[in-house]
Amino acid sequence: MSLYRDPASLAVARFIGSPSINTVAGRTTGTRFEGALACDTRVGACAAAVLAVRPEHLVLGPAIEASRAVVALVEPLGPESLVRLRLRSGEDLVARVAGEAPCRTGDEVGVRVAPGAGLCFRADDGTRLA
Repeated sequence: MSLYRDPASLAVARFIGSPSINTVAGRTTGTRFEGALACDTRVGACAAAVLAVRPEHLVLGPAIEASRAVVALVEPLGPESLVRLRLRSGEDLVARVAGEAPCRTGDEVGVRVAPGAGLCFRADDGTRLA
């Protein structure tokens, strides 16, 4: 499980887990990742970075202050649902939510990263930023 929770590279993060880890291009400032999806970080500044977030670490809600996305598809799986999203930037994400999804296909929802759950990597070689 340590490879799942704490991968050393973006390649490893993408290889482990289903559905695959979500990725969004952007930059880090030292305290924040800034891109189509933003979150607080504790990594050094990097002009070209990738934020990686596991599907279970995306938080959805209609009234939260967050990035906006359109629900492309909801897949009910019994005890959980997968919600496929498209950010305004055109990047696609998958969120895993417990039970029935709080949204329907076509809805616009707020999406954010759970505190401390974003992983940042260098865009050029995929190494983990620390």
